[in-house]
Amino acid sequence: QPHAGLVDATDVDSNDLFEESFGGHSDSKPRGPAGVGIDITFEGANDIFGLAEHGTGLGLAENRFSEPYRFFNLDVFEYALDVPMALYGAIPLVTAIHHPKNQQSGTFASGFFFPNPSEGFVHVETQGSETRSWWLFESGIMDMFFL
Repeated sequence: QPHAGLVDATDVDSNDLFEESFGGHSDSKPRGPAGVGIDITFEGANDIFGLAEHGTGLGLAENRFSEPYRFFNLDVFEYALDVPMALYGAIPLVTAIHHPKNQQSGTFASGFFFPNPSEGFVHVETQGSETRSWWLFESGIMDMFFL
């Protein structure tokens, strides 16, 4: 009995894997489907701030969206507030303020920047005294900066 309930890439419907269409336009993927991503946890940070060009509140986790923040370059004339859809450019940069339990180190800031021009998604949530995030982009390289 092959696969025994497991699904791998050979079991996926291959339609639209090398090209997709939207609104009468075709987007080709000459090297096939690909994606890059990373999970980042900010320990001792109750929330993170950033991801500019979204019509949302400053605290990214406190917005509690079920959908991730979306990144792609566009220009929106009229937009809805408090939704994670992109507005203009894509600036995948966040900053965290850490309040560690060990008070000897004091309060400090850190950041993360993922300069990827592809369409991407960032999900943010808090769990206790840390903020977790996952970053996923449809293609590109893993070029990132820890601040």
